[in-house]
Amino acid sequence: MSQTAKPIFANFMQIEPIIPRWLWHVLRTLSLIVFVFTIWGAWHFPEITLIIFWGIAVPLLPIVFWLLPGLWRNLCPLAAANQIPRLFNFSLAKEVPAKLKRYASVIGLTLLFIAIPLRKIALNDNADILSFVLIGIIGFAFFGGLLFKGKSGWCGSFCPLLPVQRLYGQSPLAIVNNSHCSPCVGCTKNCFDFNPQVAYLADLYDSDPILAGDRKFFAGMMPGLLLAYFYMPYTPEIPVYQLYLQFGLYCLIGVGAYQVIETLFKLSPQKNTALFAVISINIFYWYASVILFESIGKLSGFAFPDWSAWSIRGAVALISIFWFWKTLAKEKMFLSQAFASSAQTKVASMRHLTKHGAKQTDNPTITIQPGNEQLVAKAEMTLLDLLEANGHNINSGCRMGACGADPVAIVKGEENLNEKSGEETATLERLGYKKGVRMACCVKATSSVTINLDPESVEQEEDESEVAQDDNIHSVVIIGNGIAGVTAADYIRRHHKNCEIHLIGAEKYPLYNRMAISKLIYGRTALQSLILMPDEWYKKRDIQQWLNTQVESIDPTKKVVTLATRESINYDKLIITTGSNARIPAIKNWATQGCFTLRTAEDGMSIRTFLQDHQCKRVIIAGGGLLGLEAAYAFTQVGMRVTVLERSKYLLRRQLDEKSANLLHAYLSALGITIIYQAEVDEVIGNEMLEAIKLKTGEKILANLLLVAAGIVANQKLTKDDILKTNKGILVDDHLQTSQRDIYAAGDIAELDGSNGKLPGLWPIAVDQGRIAAINALGGDQVYVDKPVATGLKVVGVELTSMGTFIGEKEDSEIIFKTKDRYRKLVIRDQKIIGCILLGYPEFSGQIANYINQKKTLTESDIKALRENDWHLFI
Repeated sequence: MSQTAKPIFANFMQIEPIIPRWLWHVLRTLSLIVFVFTIWGAWHFPEITLIIFWGIAVPLLPIVFWLLPGLWRNLCPLAAANQIPRLFNFSLAKEVPAKLKRYASVIGLTLLFIAIPLRKIALNDNADILSFVLIGIIGFAFFGGLLFKGKSGWCGSFCPLLPVQRLYGQSPLAIVNNSHCSPCVGCTKNCFDFNPQVAYLADLYDSDPILAGDRKFFAGMMPGLLLAYFYMPYTPEIPVYQLYLQFGLYCLIGVGAYQVIETLFKLSPQKNTALFAVISINIFYWYASVILFESIGKLSGFAFPDWSAWSIRGAVALISIFWFWKTLAKEKMFLSQAFASSAQTKVASMRHLTKHGAKQTDNPTITIQPGNEQLVAKAEMTLLDLLEANGHNINSGCRMGACGADPVAIVKGEENLNEKSGEETATLERLGYKKGVRMACCVKATSSVTINLDPESVEQEEDESEVAQDDNIHSVVIIGNGIAGVTAADYIRRHHKNCEIHLIGAEKYPLYNRMAISKLIYGRTALQSLILMPDEWYKKRDIQQWLNTQVESIDPTKKVVTLATRESINYDKLIITTGSNARIPAIKNWATQGCFTLRTAEDGMSIRTFLQDHQCKRVIIAGGGLLGLEAAYAFTQVGMRVTVLERSKYLLRRQLDEKSANLLHAYLSALGITIIYQAEVDEVIGNEMLEAIKLKTGEKILANLLLVAAGIVANQKLTKDDILKTNKGILVDDHLQTSQRDIYAAGDIAELDGSNGKLPGLWPIAVDQGRIAAINALGGDQVYVDKPVATGLKVVGVELTSMGTFIGEKEDSEIIFKTKDRYRKLVIRDQKIIGCILLGYPEFSGQIANYINQKKTLTESDIKALRENDWHLFI
C-alpha cells in the first residue's frame, strides 16, 4: 500500500496477470504429466528419454532461468507437486525450524554439488537410476509442501536448482507473474517469487551477512563447477572420491577468483556476482550448444554443420552484454529505493547500505552520533522508517507523532527537516522538549542531518507557567495512569512545584504505549519496548506512583480517596482518568477458555502465553475496526490462520469509505487474513476449551482462540455511588470539570455534556484533555474544543491516514484519485478541507492534517491543481 503509483520494482501483487490462474493450473497439470511421462519413458524407452532429457531439456533450462525465470517458477513440476497440499488445503503449513532455514541454501547447494558429478558417474547413461532420482526429488518437493507453509519447504529453500535460478534470474527480460502464492504468506525472506527483480539485491545488502555470503559463494563456484563438468574427463576407473575432490578443487578456484576480483578491483557484490553469472552462462552454452544440436540431430537424423553451435554462442554473448548492463543499472535504482517503508517489497533491512549507498544516490545522508554512522534515506521517508530498516533499537508507536514513543535529538541540520505538525508540536511540548528534538516518525529530511538517539542530550529551557501557583493546593490525586493521567501529572508539576502528586494505577505497569499492545502478541521483548516513561522520569518530577492499586471510593465532601488496600489519600484537586474497558457483546459461553479482549498489556501477554501453551493454529477476531485489524496482523506474525468477522459491509467504517476499504481488504487478504462481512458471533462452542464459534447465521467456524474487538465502554467503577453525574461516561463541561467542584475528568472516561454519549477513545484527545484538566485544576481557564484527529492503521505495508469528515454532504465537493492499490480523497467545504482518506500517501498526511486543524482556506487555483492530480501543495 505504500509504494509509488508506478513502482520501479513492482512485486507480483502489483502487476496485472496476463495469464489467468485457471490456465496456469491447466499448464501445471500438463507439466506434471510430462514429468511422469519422462519417468515412464526412462523405463520403456531409455535411450530416447536420455537424449531428450539431457540433450535438449536440460540445455534449454538455463536460458529460461536467465531470461524468463518466472515462467519456469510457475511451470516447474517440482513446484507444482510442492504446492498440491496447499492448493487442496491439507498442508500442515508449519514454519521451517530456524536452524534448518539458516542452512537451507547450504543444503540446496550441497545437493547440486552431489548431482553434477553424479551425472558423469551414472545419471547420463543409466535411465533407471535417473528415474528413481526423479521420483525421489519430486517426493521431497511434495513432502516439503505438506509439512511447511508456502514455498518454504522446497522451492524457496532446499531446491538444488534455486541457487542457479537466483544467480541467472536476477534481471529477467520479462516478468511472469507468480501464480502459486495466493495469498502470499511471507514464508521466505527476500522471496524470489515475490519480486525477482530485487530479491537477489536484497540478499546482497541484507543485514544478515549469511545471505550475502551464500550468494557470493555460489556465484564464485559456478564457473568452476561448469568447467569441471564439461572439461574434465571421466572414466569408470577414476574413484568416485577423486572425482568429487577434483570438482571441489575447480569450485574452490572459482571462489578464490571471485574473492581476488572483489579485493583488487573493489567491485560491489552486485557487479561481481553479475560478472560471474555472465561467465557461467557463457561457459555453459559454449559446451551445451554443441550437445543440443547433436541431440536434435540424433532424433531427427539431420546433420547440423559445425558452425551451428556458434549461433547460440554468439546470441548468448550478445544477450550477456545487455543483461550485464541492465543488472548494473538496476543497482543504483535499487539503492535509491531500498529504504522505502513499504513491507510489500519484502526487502528487509539493509544495514550495510551506509556510505556506499550514499555515494551512489542523491538522497539525504543521516549521521548518527555518537559514532558518526551514516545512513542514506529518501526525501519522502521518515527517520523512524530509516532507523528501523537499519536495525536500530528505537521504540515505535502510533507513527503519527501522538504517542511520544520516538523522540530524537537534532544535532545539526534542523532547517533541512519538514515543518512540525500541530500534533507533533503538542507531543513534544508534553514531553518537555521545546527545541532541538523531533519525533522520528514525523521527520523527513530534504538534505543532510545529524541526530542523536538520546533526546536528553539537548538541554531544554525551563517552562513558563501558564497559571499562577496556588499554594493552597497541597495534594493532587490522579486516578488512572494512562496517557491522560500521566499528561495531567506532568502538567500539574510544570505549573506547581511544591504540591504532592499521587498517580494511582490499577495496572501493574507504568505508562506504556497502549496503541502498540498488539505487538505483545508477536514481539520478543514483552512490555519492555512499550514503556514510555522510565522510573527516573517520575522521580525527577516527584510524582508518587501507586501501581497495581485500586480505588475503593471517593468522598468529595471530605476530599478523601480510599484505596482497596484500606489506605486513604487526601486531595485538594482530583482528576479521574480511569479510561475505558473493552466492550463485550452478548456471546453465549463467553467464559470458555480461549476467549479474550485486547485492552491492556496484561491481555496481550496472556494471549501470547495462551497461543504457546495450547499450540493454537486458528484465531477468530470479532470486529474489523482498527484494533481488530492490528491484532489480525499480529496473529499472522506468529503463524496463525486468522479470520476477521465484521458486522458491516466493509472494513473500518469510521475511517474509510467503501472504495478505500476494498483496497485494504485486498491487501489484508494477500497477507492470508480471511474477512467475513455482516457476521457476528452468537456462541462459543467447546467444553472447557474453545473449539469453534457459531455465527448468528448458524454457521460454525473452527477456532482455538476468539478475540473480541468490538469497541470500548467507559470504566465507571468509581461512579457507582452516584457521586458524579454520568451518562456513558462521567459528564464534564468544556473545562473538563465534573458535577463536583475540584473533581475533573479526562480521556476515555470523560463525556462532554451535550455530546450524546460520544467517547472518542483516541490517544491525542486524551493527551489534550489531560493537559487542560491539569491546568484548570490549578486555577487556569482553558476550554476544551473538540477537533478532528488523524487515525492510522498499524499494519506493516499499510500507510493509512483518515481524518475529519471523509464522506461529504451534497454541498461538499470531493477530490478522489484511485490506483490499483492506493487511494486518496479530500472532502472540501467552503474552500476548506474538512476530511481526508490517504491510503498509501504518507507524504501528504502531515500538511493535510495542518490544513484541516488550522482551517486553512484553499484558493481556486489550489483546488484546480488538486483536481488535476497535482498535490505539491502538501509536500
